[in-house]
Amino acid sequence: MKNTTKTITATILLGAAVASASAGINIEQYFAEKREYNQRIGREFDQEKYTKLFAKLDLNGDGLLTDEERNPPATTAKASYPQAEKDPAWFVESMKTRDQRLEWYKEAKFGMFMHWGVYSLLAGEWDGKVATGYSEHILRSHKIPLEVYAKEVAGNFNPVKFDADEWIRLCKAAGMKYFVITSKHHDGLAMWPSDVNEWDIADATPFDRDPLAELRDACKKHGIHFGFYYSQAQDWSHPGGQRNTWDFPGAPTQRSRWFEDPKYADHIVRSEQYIKEKSIPQLLEIVERYQPEIIWFDTAGWVPLYQNQMVLKAMREVAPNIVVNSRIGYGLGDYASTCDQPDDIQPYHKKHDVWEGIPTTNLSYGYHAKDKSHKPVSFFIELLAKTAERGGNMLMNIGPMGNGLIAPEDVEILAGIGRWMDVNGEAIYGTTHTPLPNGWEVKQL
Repeated sequence: MKNTTKTITATILLGAAVASASAGINIEQYFAEKREYNQRIGREFDQEKYTKLFAKLDLNGDGLLTDEERNPPATTAKASYPQAEKDPAWFVESMKTRDQRLEWYKEAKFGMFMHWGVYSLLAGEWDGKVATGYSEHILRSHKIPLEVYAKEVAGNFNPVKFDADEWIRLCKAAGMKYFVITSKHHDGLAMWPSDVNEWDIADATPFDRDPLAELRDACKKHGIHFGFYYSQAQDWSHPGGQRNTWDFPGAPTQRSRWFEDPKYADHIVRSEQYIKEKSIPQLLEIVERYQPEIIWFDTAGWVPLYQNQMVLKAMREVAPNIVVNSRIGYGLGDYASTCDQPDDIQPYHKKHDVWEGIPTTNLSYGYHAKDKSHKPVSFFIELLAKTAERGGNMLMNIGPMGNGLIAPEDVEILAGIGRWMDVNGEAIYGTTHTPLPNGWEVKQL
């Protein structure tokens, strides 16, 4: 009867009653418990989902769930892998200068995000099949063999209409103060001439220019802070880079903590090899060559914490003043990133003193010709105003086309925001969250 008190307390809180812990709870009591949980986290209760889950957990079919059935013991041992340091000295030291390196960032408030790579050439379609998710994920979503992707996609990527100065002039005219471009997305192809790996724009494509250098120079010319997105955890071109299961059958198929599953013990070694021989060397290469002011990491959960720590430590040793987002994971970043495609800005300032929303103009971050779900200018103006009201930054994404031009729909959105910022920019830049209760309301004039 040692669990009786615990069980009765829980059911009283839910307004239910139960005779004893050994008898378990019935489905209505289980529903009540899950309704309370979903309400607490702000999610709608799904009765069908929990009906199926109840049936799955009810092993003996008696219509009651015991503590043992609700919390089954682990049946497999966890894989052994190196553990991360807790508050390592190098990280603690780096955070002493966090406020200084964030000064320009907190003042800027509004930036441009660009997802551009060889995938942009496909415009969200492969072999007659339209991508339903992010177009920049098309290598994985359509399971294109790397050999085919290299020949038919990278081999034809030649964006001769790319004009870095035009991109940055559009950025500046929209009122944006910083610019972040994908240096390497999950397809693993470096968008600069890399000395680390030949899967890069110089060796894999016919395009004989360095777009990152041109963009850096344009940002300097127009007074825009410059930075990179770099996919440190996923790289579908490398056997240790996660998620490419069609070219590399040993890669994990699960996302959440795959590294704790003993069957992937060998992949932990491959993953660390990728971090050491490609991820870190390329990151240091772009940091030293282009001198970015911000690095935007992504999908940290695809590798163990210690590997993310390896990446950040290597970068901090050579570039202590670069701003880093939270998608290096586990509290290692300088500021918090929202989810993808935020349609509304929640009060992130209640948990984070510095944070950033990352909306995109339609539903894809890379260019998708068939996705015409572009939001109106008013959507982004309202989102930007809410962001400023709540003390955050907004990094708004544009997906340029494979020929190097920016789609007309995106140009129009940028121009509309720019007209509003010409009049109202003073109310955005350098702001902190309002001490007044949030009561945002849009009135039609």
